[in-house]
Amino acid sequence: MKTLAINSALPLTEIALLEDGKVLMRKSWPSNYNEAEKLLPEIQKILQKHGQPDQIFAVQGPGAFTGLRVGITIVNSLAYIFGVPIKTCTTFEYLDQKTPEQKRESTAILMRAGSGVAVVLPNVEKIHKINKDEIADFLAAAPHIKAIVSDVRPESRENYQLPKGIKWLELEELPDFAQTVQAILESERTNHKVIKPQYLAPPHITKSKKQQFA
Repeated sequence: MKTLAINSALPLTEIALLEDGKVLMRKSWPSNYNEAEKLLPEIQKILQKHGQPDQIFAVQGPGAFTGLRVGITIVNSLAYIFGVPIKTCTTFEYLDQKTPEQKRESTAILMRAGSGVAVVLPNVEKIHKINKDEIADFLAAAPHIKAIVSDVRPESRENYQLPKGIKWLELEELPDFAQTVQAILESERTNHKVIKPQYLAPPHITKSKKQQFA
């Protein structure tokens, strides 16, 4: 079974090709909101070398609007062209699986959500949506949390105040995309023909003046 895996939901865009437990190819790069120009050409290189996949795996979101929309559009298009199923996980599932097992019980997931953030604590399915200025108090009330895995870029972290003793986990230093996808696919996943991107907050799209005054 050959799986083409795509993640455009995070600041690090990732692609991989897996076959029967082996990694045939993997590549990642910092997302600079240029997935429309870069992602498809990189996928084309993989397909030209290794042939079409038997299934496609995608991180379905939530995530940044542009990158996620482009990635999911490519996934749906390839699944239609090749007539193969799509398997998915959410970004929360992905980040949880990416976190080393020995750290999962003490690591919270934090994602940007419009002007605020969404936080998921270990072993708790509820998504807590809070304002940025509430992060420190919220995490201080969960003393078992020692680390954060997040989609917040390092250069923007000064805007997110964490309690003393809690550190950011760097995505580049965690198990890579191919390893994480292999672990996720060990659990049963539903086959889809078409998927939609998931967002924590509605994308901000400016209306034209014609629409505003119609």
